[in-house]
Amino acid sequence: HTCAGRTFGTFCWTYCEMGYEGSPAQYECRIAEVAPEGNSIAESDPLDDDNGTAAAEDSSEDASVALAPVGLKRTVCKAVVTGVRRLQGTARERRLGGACDSSEEASGLKVQGISHNCLGKAVDETCIVACADGYTISGDAVVYSCSSSGSFTGEGLPVCIANPCTLGFPDGIGVTHNCSGVVTGSTCTAECEAGYAGMATQFICKATAEVIGTTPTCD
Repeated sequence: HTCAGRTFGTFCWTYCEMGYEGSPAQYECRIAEVAPEGNSIAESDPLDDDNGTAAAEDSSEDASVALAPVGLKRTVCKAVVTGVRRLQGTARERRLGGACDSSEEASGLKVQGISHNCLGKAVDETCIVACADGYTISGDAVVYSCSSSGSFTGEGLPVCIANPCTLGFPDGIGVTHNCSGVVTGSTCTAECEAGYAGMATQFICKATAEVIGTTPTCD
């Protein structure tokens, strides 16, 4: 999973390791008191790595927040039974951490709005491709794997929709802006209204839903 160290209001994913099959599931880090009963992290939760869920370090130990599945969907991983078991790769391949890193761009993983944990994976290891903070996913995340050919393989990319910023709009005497409706990663301009003098400045919409920049001084 990708839930280690997540903070309030952010999302993460669980998914199955190589040799298991099952659908990814999204989790949200929420205030513990409002997380749906029985859905915060527990010993039986699918974030445990005993059932084929991709392992990671424990998430935040802050008792004031808890992870809860979005839509109550959980990842259930079932072992894949094949006639030829080559699920773990050779010992040499397992040592090749980062064997597929050079294919990141060619695989479409190095684009705005996409988030993944694929770098550093060895042959036959899996990773999850989802949406970066500040974007809303339409559908599910996609599981990729590092193949013996040295490239990441998976079935397409998730659809990621940039979220609009709602906070931090430029404000001041004589200041006007075009930041309404700006979305994550986009920029807007704050400038002085007619009758005022001052230099225009640029703002950027961050993943926190806040536009960041310096408001111009208009005299």
